[in-house]
Amino acid sequence: MTDRAEQDIRPSESQFCTLFNAAPDLYLVLTPSLHIVAASDAYCRATLIQRDSVLGRHLFDVFPDNPDDPAATGVANLRASLTRALQFRRPDVMAVQKYDVRRADDGGFEVKYWAPLNTPVLNEAGEVAWIIHRVEDVTDQIHLQQQQEKRQEFARHQQEIIDQLRSTKRFLDAVVDNLPGMLFVKSYPDCRFVLFNKAGEELLGYSSADFLGKTDFDFFPREQAEHFIAFDRQVLRSGVASPPIEEAIQTRHNGKRTIRTIKVPVHDHEGRPQYLLGFSEDITDHKAMEQQLRQAVKMEAVGQLTGGVAHDFNNLLGVVIGNLDMAMEHTDAATGLRDFIGDALSAALKGAELTRRLLAFSRNQPLQPATIDLNRGLPQIAAMLRRTLGETIEVELHPGEDLWPATADPAQVDEAILNLAINARDAMPKGGRLSIETANAHLDEDYAARHAEVKAGDYVQLSVSDTGTGMSPEVIDRCFEPFFTTKDAEKGTGLGLSMVYGFVKQSGGHIKIYSEPGHGTSVKLYFPRSDAASTRVEVPVPAPTAARGECVLVVEDNSDLRAVSVKQLTDLGYVTLEAANAREALRLLADHAEIGLLFSDIVMPGGMTGTELAREARRLYPRLKILLTSGYTARAMGNGFHEIENLDLLLKPFRKVDLGRKLRDLLES
Repeated sequence: MTDRAEQDIRPSESQFCTLFNAAPDLYLVLTPSLHIVAASDAYCRATLIQRDSVLGRHLFDVFPDNPDDPAATGVANLRASLTRALQFRRPDVMAVQKYDVRRADDGGFEVKYWAPLNTPVLNEAGEVAWIIHRVEDVTDQIHLQQQQEKRQEFARHQQEIIDQLRSTKRFLDAVVDNLPGMLFVKSYPDCRFVLFNKAGEELLGYSSADFLGKTDFDFFPREQAEHFIAFDRQVLRSGVASPPIEEAIQTRHNGKRTIRTIKVPVHDHEGRPQYLLGFSEDITDHKAMEQQLRQAVKMEAVGQLTGGVAHDFNNLLGVVIGNLDMAMEHTDAATGLRDFIGDALSAALKGAELTRRLLAFSRNQPLQPATIDLNRGLPQIAAMLRRTLGETIEVELHPGEDLWPATADPAQVDEAILNLAINARDAMPKGGRLSIETANAHLDEDYAARHAEVKAGDYVQLSVSDTGTGMSPEVIDRCFEPFFTTKDAEKGTGLGLSMVYGFVKQSGGHIKIYSEPGHGTSVKLYFPRSDAASTRVEVPVPAPTAARGECVLVVEDNSDLRAVSVKQLTDLGYVTLEAANAREALRLLADHAEIGLLFSDIVMPGGMTGTELAREARRLYPRLKILLTSGYTARAMGNGFHEIENLDLLLKPFRKVDLGRKLRDLLES
């Protein structure tokens, strides 16, 4: 009994494959002849490969040396390690290797660093049956190490400069003329400037002559000048260089800037303090870039979280809405229950709208991008806004001349304008002016360098500006976060700007807010320029028609949602078969020739997704109609969705009428 119990809890071959593929570490299984027989999902992602395209191929056919790197030794080193593992039949640990991997999109190579371990697996005869090749992607660590080495090299370089300055006036003159940062020298003990370089002139906006013989009190506020001089004297008394200090200063022409300063005491031959040498680097743009990167990482993390929550919530809402739909149809109005069911259905549909907004923020909403003329729809939306916002809000249009066509979903553009207009109205309780403007814009390399998520290129700009109360910098930093709002609870959910942010980012665009308290707000949306002519058209929605007894195969791993879908289809007049996973569905397709349409979820366990099921079903049964459903568009559109012809998608949660319309549209096409 014990042996049988142990056998029962051992994972099956398919379960073991699932566990292996889902392992967080990077694994590759090789034959003794170095042919690939297995690769974990993490390994495929890290090395930019598709598992099906490499299985059975020789390792070095898949991962050759980078031909553009004549110093590449990855293949030779790895071959030597594998040879040792085969020869000595024990694990072989390799030092960190630079081994570039080939990108699938353009065939170029991406620089990568790896820490490999090759472990032979012996059979019962003591011979090597397999080699487990485990690697750790240490590219980021190597880059951080290289950056640290650069910083250390920079620090060493600075110290060398300082040492040479103490010994030679000629070298001091060369440094003063060529250093990119601000260099200054003050006398002791009065702390008057005796030397000032060109970079300092450009930063602070004064000439060297203006500074010579003056003190900090002549250029900075009294409190700040007192702080500077007190710190100067502290450094001079200590006899050692100060650590880097970051400080904000007000310049003459460049506004407020942040500088990082190192101060070093210079002594005479008897060791007495004589001068203070200072070197300041303008790090304002660097600090702004750091803040943008932190904000981008935070928004990405929040987006992934909200997208996952919305996906799971959609499944729950699908069960609720489906059952309420059928309960409404089968309940007699005379019982009084229809009102209660209607209220519950209305609340569930509001929940579905909430998940749609969350998916918009997480960039997972379904978009229908087209080449559009942003000017064309402005008069209509302006007329709607004038009715919606009230007489106290003046709506102005400023369409740009010779406007480029843009790539965006026209319905989502209109919704974005509406969301921004509602925010503007709430910021103008006593009335004001709302301006909508379009223009061509080019975001250059310099702008892209200062905004981490922006790609340089041509864009079409849509601006929505108001004369309202404006926003503080603290509010601007958080305004795109879902559920963040400064309004009263009854005035908003905090999802309006989040939706706009997610839509613009998903469209490959950029969004920027300019605002000051008391001076209004301007939100600028940048959509990618399109090279095609405008194709904005309205697609009529077909009316649902009755079923004609066709057989539909329902594939859904969630048993509750599968049961609801089967009930809905039965009510619509379809014959149904059901399966809990893709492999079961393929067996039913083989046994039931009467199946006319496959209706499958996309995200399913068991090693085969709905998209993969659709691809295999289309290969085996070319005339089969296929409708897929998902609550998570990123997963839905991935994994080759667009590569399968005549494939349609129904977003969860859906109502029975939506399902019926989609089915008839597919079956009659």
